[in-house]
Amino acid sequence: MFLPFRLCLLSFFTTFALAAIIILEPKPGAHVKMGHNFTVKVEEPVRHPGINAIFYLHSLQVSIEGPIQVALVIGLQSCPSTSCVPGDMGLILYNGPFNPEFHNGQQPSQSFVVTAPSGLEKGKAVLEVLHLGLLGVS
Repeated sequence: MFLPFRLCLLSFFTTFALAAIIILEPKPGAHVKMGHNFTVKVEEPVRHPGINAIFYLHSLQVSIEGPIQVALVIGLQSCPSTSCVPGDMGLILYNGPFNPEFHNGQQPSQSFVVTAPSGLEKGKAVLEVLHLGLLGVS
C-alpha cells in the first residue's frame, strides 16, 4: 500500500538532488576553437556529505541518506543559424564519474578537459551538463 508513495517520494528527492549544478567554465559568451581542448569546470553548490533525515509519514518512519554521485554528462549543441533546443545534449564530450572536491574553502567542484569537435559549424553553441545522483529512502 505504501510502495507508490515511497516511489513518488524518492523521485522528488532525486530530482531535488539533480538540480544543484553550476557550470563555472567556460563563461557564457566564451570562444572555443573547433578541434581544440577546453576546460569545463562544474560546481556542486549544495553538497552535504551526510544528509541524514528522519521524518514520519502516516505513522511510517522514513529515513533519507546520501547523496551518492553516479555520473556527469557534458554535451555541446551547435546551433549557429537556428535557436538552440533546451535539453538537447548535442554531441557528448564527456560521460563518466563525477567526484567533486573542495578547493581552498570553495564549494566542491571538478574540472574536465574536453575537445570541441572539428566538424561543427562556426557560430553559436550551447554547453549542457547533466548530473546524476542518488538519495536513498528507506
